[in-house]
Amino acid sequence: MAERGDNTAVDMLVGDIYGTDYGKIGLTSSTIASSFGKVFKMKRQAEHDAEDDGGLVNGDRAHSRGHTEDGRTFRAEDMSRSLLYAISNNIGQIAYLQSEKHNLENIYFGGSFIRGHRQTMNTLSYAIKFWSKGEKKAYFLRHEGYLGAVGVFLKRQPRNWGRRNSIENLQ
Repeated sequence: MAERGDNTAVDMLVGDIYGTDYGKIGLTSSTIASSFGKVFKMKRQAEHDAEDDGGLVNGDRAHSRGHTEDGRTFRAEDMSRSLLYAISNNIGQIAYLQSEKHNLENIYFGGSFIRGHRQTMNTLSYAIKFWSKGEKKAYFLRHEGYLGAVGVFLKRQPRNWGRRNSIENLQ
């Protein structure tokens, strides 16, 4: 669904605020300034109008939930894409901060949510590149289906287990 959406119908962009790029800090006009910013702006305007007009009336199309200033509704596809960007950008920032904290050069992602979802991978890659100022790169695992089981096994492996001593000294 997110593939068919346009987040610019829902998100407030730098260009929506400044009318152009904000070069002082390197933000392009297409940079997201506020996820779901246009939705919240519309909600705030509807609340303001309700206070001024003495409240909402049932069936009032101009103030009904989910409608933009020009009467259009926010499409589910647009909201889905905005939500995907918001979550992926947050995950990317957290992954970058953890890599800095633990002095890691590479950042790996895996899991069924990401597998085969090109838009999510692109957004995570963009977030890692943005937050690291191009110094780090996101990598995506292809065959990670048993990664959790391998982690549990390594955590609980028997003492002296491995290629050497795998048979000897086991009682």
